[in-house]
Amino acid sequence: MTKRLSRLDSWCARYVLSAFASFAFLVGTSKAADVTATWDGGSGNWSDASRWILNPLGAPVVPNNTSTTFDVVINSGTVTQDFVGGVVVEDIHLAGGTLSGNGDVTATGTSSWSKGTLSGNGKTTIAAGGTLSVTPFSNSLQRTDRVLENAGELSFNQANYEWFFSNATLNNLAGVR
Repeated sequence: MTKRLSRLDSWCARYVLSAFASFAFLVGTSKAADVTATWDGGSGNWSDASRWILNPLGAPVVPNNTSTTFDVVINSGTVTQDFVGGVVVEDIHLAGGTLSGNGDVTATGTSSWSKGTLSGNGKTTIAAGGTLSVTPFSNSLQRTDRVLENAGELSFNQANYEWFFSNATLNNLAGVR
């Protein structure tokens, strides 16, 4: 015997299914960074807000995830990470220039390294759940004398290139892919 739903029962079923589908979509969607901060190409300290070009434009700020999340882009120049205790960003994209300094940088999202240098006594960390895609531009030499720590996923996307470590360390932490 088939029971027919009343209009109220039918409306409730649709409402519950719609609410569940919306919740599942939101839970399954990762949040993009609120702001993209691009280094201006000169040499200076991470803590100098005037050196960061923001998109969307806003008052100068230093990229460090708090209530606002940041994607960081370094195409040229030298950025010296000088924050004691380190900074956390959503993504970091190193496409030239140098990330240097004694301060640590942690990326929690999808990051890339195609050109440029990691240097200094600090540590660059790919957090659990994060990724770093290393794709050298035109077989360029990847140079580093900084600790690169991977707690997420690290991929090398080109077979014929040199990876040069000069007093550097690559730490793949337990459970990484």
